[in-house]
Amino acid sequence: MYNFIASIVGLISIVMFVLFVVSIVKFKQKNKTEGKKFLKFTGISFATIMVLSIISGLFEEPTDSAQSKKELETTTSVDNEEEDETKQEADLKAKEEEDQVAEDKALADEIAKQVAAKPEEEVKKTEVQKANVTETTPVSTNQVTTPETSDTILVNDMKKIITDKLGKKNNLKKNTINDIQYVAEDKGAIIAVNANENLTKNMTKKGIWMDSKKILQPLSKLDGLDIIIIHWYYPLVDTYGNEKDGIVMSFEINKETLNKINWDNFLTDNIPNVVSNYSEHQAFNN
Repeated sequence: MYNFIASIVGLISIVMFVLFVVSIVKFKQKNKTEGKKFLKFTGISFATIMVLSIISGLFEEPTDSAQSKKELETTTSVDNEEEDETKQEADLKAKEEEDQVAEDKALADEIAKQVAAKPEEEVKKTEVQKANVTETTPVSTNQVTTPETSDTILVNDMKKIITDKLGKKNNLKKNTINDIQYVAEDKGAIIAVNANENLTKNMTKKGIWMDSKKILQPLSKLDGLDIIIIHWYYPLVDTYGNEKDGIVMSFEINKETLNKINWDNFLTDNIPNVVSNYSEHQAFNN
């Protein structure tokens, strides 16, 4: 009975925290009515936790000897379950790697479409330069460490900004950064990010807008970055019930627009209004 009450208290605590966060979001969005409603539910959750905590004190936890006996009885079954879970995790990891390869290929194709081909004369010039270097550079058996290029440094700066603002993992325990590609000719970046999950589809969408604002503000201060394209990924379920990460929101924004934004007063709901080529998945409209 004690463990059951403790579990209920834990679940209500999570709900209370979520309701409190939602109330704060509503107040920030100047929706006081909704904010007060969620804050009221938060108070009710807190009162419930206090009552259950008092009731749980009336029940004693299982003794150490009883717990030890139970653990001994279930050791074998736990080992078998761990083996099954390890196999399932390995299969899932293999599937995720396969999906990642497909997504990387799709991103590479998109980059190829957006970047214009170099003029033929420039290609020939590059080939001649490579040939000259090959002829004049002596062959060495020692491995030489190549210093980081400015493009690599810029990509690393973008990765640091995103992880600092959103964390290395999202709340679905996936890497926040899916991929980052930098197109030097256009001074543009294509950023693929895994979105966080929220209570409702509408809250998930607004959460993506909030996270977009968090990373766009510092990204706008980077030199050599004139255009930013962001693809937000989120688990989607097809008509057959299969789940796979897909793009649920995408847009692009240039340096000129970023410089116009007063970030202190900028409302996250205006993200679709200031960016270009904005699109969102139909799942957000259901």
